[in-house]
Amino acid sequence: MDDVVAGAVRVVGIADVGEVRRWFEVLCAEPVGDDWDAFRDGLRERAVGESVDEYAVERFVEYVTYAGDPGWVVARVQEYGDSLTDLYLELARASEREWADFLAECGPVWSGREEDWAQFRDWFLHEAGARGVAERAEGFVVEAEGSADKAEVFRRHGVDVAADPEAFPEVRLGDSGEWVEYLDRQLRAHGY
Repeated sequence: MDDVVAGAVRVVGIADVGEVRRWFEVLCAEPVGDDWDAFRDGLRERAVGESVDEYAVERFVEYVTYAGDPGWVVARVQEYGDSLTDLYLELARASEREWADFLAECGPVWSGREEDWAQFRDWFLHEAGARGVAERAEGFVVEAEGSADKAEVFRRHGVDVAADPEAFPEVRLGDSGEWVEYLDRQLRAHGY
């Protein structure tokens, strides 16, 4: 399965397994055919009739529309038929691991200082987009920005940030370890 088809399978972001199953039944109820617009309109109608989350349907339609040839993408997804729910769940688990790995690697780059937040946020969201975890990163940033203590949000998600980078000892020629790793993260975050 190529990345575009995998993205189309997991883009809806439905958490409930029953709803996921219902979504794929609605998606596969009619073959896509040659008329994308007619299929899209019918898909929306079927989704409403089956109480499928309209936002999920719109995410799917937007994704396949921008993927290039929406009819081709939908036809490729439909080929998986009855195995789509299991495939979706497998991809969702992989996505969770990717997010956890990304957050563990990139979250500690923030210095913990408010004056560094905007630059970190922009880099973090850009990097998340490049690694396919943009939606989760955006949610995380919204959560952090909605909190009076951003560092606490990071800690709740298992990420320690250097709340007071001046507390690190002075770096000397030949030093290594935590301080050098911290400096490396800061330099990478600032584009060096």
